[in-house]
Parts: sequence; C-alpha cells; structure tokens
Amino acid sequence: MSRSNRKGVTLIEALVVITIIGILIAILLPAVQIARESSRRMSCANHLKQIALGLGNYESSVRVLPLSVNGDGYSIHAMILPYLDQRTLYDSMNFNHSADDARNTTSARIILNLFICPSDSRVNISSKNYYLGNRGVGYGNDEHNNNGYIVTPESRPITTSDCVDGTSVTAAFSESLPSVSPNEYNIKREVYRVEYPLRRPEEFDLFTIKCIQSKILAGLPKGQEWIQGDFLFTNYNHDIVPNQKSCTNGTLVQQGAWSASSDHNSGVNCLFADGHVSFIKESIALKIWR
Repeated sequence: MSRSNRKGVTLIEALVVITIIGILIAILLPAVQIARESSRRMSCANHLKQIALGLGNYESSVRVLPLSVNGDGYSIHAMILPYLDQRTLYDSMNFNHSADDARNTTSARIILNLFICPSDSRVNISSKNYYLGNRGVGYGNDEHNNNGYIVTPESRPITTSDCVDGTSVTAAFSESLPSVSPNEYNIKREVYRVEYPLRRPEEFDLFTIKCIQSKILAGLPKGQEWIQGDFLFTNYNHDIVPNQKSCTNGTLVQQGAWSASSDHNSGVNCLFADGHVSFIKESIALKIWR
C-alpha cells in the first residue's frame, strides 16, 4: 500500500499562533482604547469651546456676562441657548414662570448633546448637564463672595474685562460628573455632607478637610438639570481640587464645596475666560486651582 504524505499543523504550533494573537490583542487593545478616549476628550473640549462662543456672543449682545442664576431660577445655560443655535428650545420656555415650574417640564426634559460629555460610561437619560460655570472659591463664606467668572443676582453683573488676573488664567466652565441611580458611592458623583456647618472665615480650610474625609451621603442628586441655575445643577466652585468630593456644609448647599470632576484619566477639561480649553490634572496644587 502507498502512503500519502499529508502536511498539517501540530497542536503545539496552533497554541503558539493563538498565544501570539493573544499577545498582539493585549498590546493593541489598550492603544485603541486610549485613542478612543483621546477622541472623546477632544469632543468634550469642543463642547466647552461651543459654550465659550455662546458666552462671548451673549456678552457682545447684552454687554455683560449672564448671571449664574436669574431671579426666576433660570441657569446660565438657559440664557445662552439662543447663542448656541437653540433659539427654538429657548422660545419653548415659559419665562413668565420659574424654571422649576411644571409649565417648563417639557423644555427641561430635552437632552442637549452639547451639555453631555461622551467620555462618561454611565450616562443615562436622567443625566442632563456635565458643564458647570465657575462661581469662584469659598462662596457663602464670610471671607469670599461672588469671586468667580459667573456671579449671582446679589452682585453687580460683570464683564470679561473684570477678570483682573487675566482671561487666560481665569476659569469660566469645567466638567462635573452627574449622579447616577442607584448610588454607586463614587466620590466624583455623589454629594456628601459635613456633619456640622463651618461657615466662619477661619473655618473654611477645616470645612474642605472635613469634606474630603466625610463618609456621610447628603442624599442629593447633581447634574440632573440644565435649565435651573445654582449648585447641584449648573455651578461649581474651586474649594477643592478636581475629582474630589462635593459636600454640603452641614445642610447648607450654598456654603458647600462643589468640585469639578470627569471620567477622563486624572483630570478635567477646563474652559478659560479667553475661550481656550486646557486639561487640568487632578494633582494640581490647591493654591493654584483656587
């Protein structure tokens, strides 16, 4: 009988090939993920640049920057909608009533991609705003008041020229991760509470330390609305460096610490008053951040 010579792949050779393919995937996958996140971070920065254009056009038209919240509770986001190509949405709001009035529910439920950061893996339909206006540092504390890029109705309206430190180093907007349901106890998303209010000027630094140490949840959601002004919705401050906790001061919201945060690696995108966006590391010195 004649023998036929058949060529084949041995088990060892197959295992070697599979191992090589596995190694290549392990090498390439992180690179692909990094490239995707880089693209998402750039898209997020572009959202902030569009907001900068809206702020600039608003100031050119009205001659002052919009307030953090107007007398009826409407946010800076709501006020610049016509300058973000959202005139139809702006016209749908009933300004004869407050921002939280039921007659504004339909408008408030609209989710604008411009206000959503694509890097957040936990985005859901209840998360409506990732970009917050800078209210400064120590707001509500006797030592500091209305020293941010946006101010409350208690202060006189300001313009970009009021940025006495220079527009290139004055933060205007930054990111903040919204809460998700159910709670996941992520310090960048949840709102914590300092047990007792610490409001005196000499207690300010103690308050921020207590905030970072706090394990008490305040039970307050954040980032769920773009139509309403104020902390919890559309404002943040520079009390604590990025990607740290946000806290109420006792039960006081206005005197709390509301930190910038993101799902980017080790920092946040920050829009400056001159319109440029920089990525600020969470390791930034607190003094510089303030």
